Amino acid sequence: MKKSYKFNDMEQVVLEGEAHATLKISLKKLKNPEKAGYLPSMGIPSGQEKTWRKKMPDGRSLHLKRYETHYTLHYDTIHPEDFPTLLAHVKADLGDYLDLIVSGARVVKRITQSIKDRKGK
Repeated sequence: MKKSYKFNDMEQVVLEGEAHATLKISLKKLKNPEKAGYLPSMGIPSGQEKTWRKKMPDGRSLHLKRYETHYTLHYDTIHPEDFPTLLAHVKADLGDYLDLIVSGARVVKRITQSIKDRKGK
């Protein structure tokens, strides 16, 4: 008899670890995320077929992704669908990259404005 794992067991393992530490789980080991309280969600595309999230009472968010051969499960420190924490979630996920993106956008804006100013003269 093949053993199936309970979502509670996998969640406990993940929640005891670090944020974003990923647990890989065989497709055969877990059944029906919706019955376990997971809701369909969007995520940054990384080859997954489907994505779900489950908000925990402490505000963390379990993030389950289904790939062709397996699931992955990790937690985020902030649940992204709690507006206004969406930006905090993006900042937590992207960290220093977000600062770099914002700085780059500012440079592009200055260059664009400079070009417009030159054409206007």
